Amino acid sequence: MKLISVILLGIVIISVIWQVNLQRQKGNFNLFTGQGIFNETATKTAPDFSGGGKWLNSEPLSLVNLKGKVVLVDFWTYSCINCQRTFPYLRSWWEKYKQKGLVIVGVHTPEFEFEKETENLIKANEKYGVTWPVVQDNDQKIWKAYGNQFWPHKYLINQEGMIVYDHIGEGAYEETELEIQKLLGISDMQLTQEPEKESSSFGQQQTPELYVNQRGEESGQIGKGRNRVELSGKWQIGDDYSSAIEDAKIKLDFTAAEVNLVMSLEDNQKGEVKVQVDGKEQDKISVDADDLYSLWKGTYGEHVLMLEFGNGLRVHAFTFGN
Repeated sequence: MKLISVILLGIVIISVIWQVNLQRQKGNFNLFTGQGIFNETATKTAPDFSGGGKWLNSEPLSLVNLKGKVVLVDFWTYSCINCQRTFPYLRSWWEKYKQKGLVIVGVHTPEFEFEKETENLIKANEKYGVTWPVVQDNDQKIWKAYGNQFWPHKYLINQEGMIVYDHIGEGAYEETELEIQKLLGISDMQLTQEPEKESSSFGQQQTPELYVNQRGEESGQIGKGRNRVELSGKWQIGDDYSSAIEDAKIKLDFTAAEVNLVMSLEDNQKGEVKVQVDGKEQDKISVDADDLYSLWKGTYGEHVLMLEFGNGLRVHAFTFGN
């Protein structure tokens, strides 16, 4: 009986400690949603942009000098398809609210080496209509100051320089814009409308991002089988990319309605990729810049992709959509 009493007492003590810790953590947790992550932490002072490199579309900015403004900090990198899909909303917010006290700062933290080149970023800004201030964060100093781990990731900073809201990934555009309006004291402007989407692949397993470099080789993403990149011909696999040397081909069994590929050029030489999906020839892809290329869009499901590469083309990663 004494042993049972001791065990019961121990369970009660552990339960009490757990409840106390749970109460302490209230107001400081991450809520995961189907669209991304909302961080419902108490406000905290936003890190400044010190340690960043060159600024585009603006003179260097500082949160000290932006006191009194609402600041949206957007971590992105230009070959990221998820980042690209947020651009229409960022453009809309910039045009609607920049005269009403909103400042958008794009923190461009590259995933691949070619994204570190200022000229490449300038061209990407022009291509995607990025006209708000952008700071290059090639050494990830701003990224680390914010403790960031994702592209894209948006932080809203109030007029006192405190982070009051953030969102990871695509989606939640209405919620984010409502937060912007609330901080600006605006209630009479229409929200930017999201386009209607068909479908759904809900519950189905879309192929994840696949790296075609040493990271992909070490993680088993390069190999034979579904959701793996099968290389044939002669390739050179490096830290950042795999380079097509001779008779270079890729076979990929994937599940999605859209497939994209990040590619770059050796010594700025243009190249070409032959594309075949489910045995049907597609339009050839002309590669004339270091960027993300759309290879195919169609019906969600299981498909087989076959690619043939011109010598010297560099392949970084596949991304998918539905």
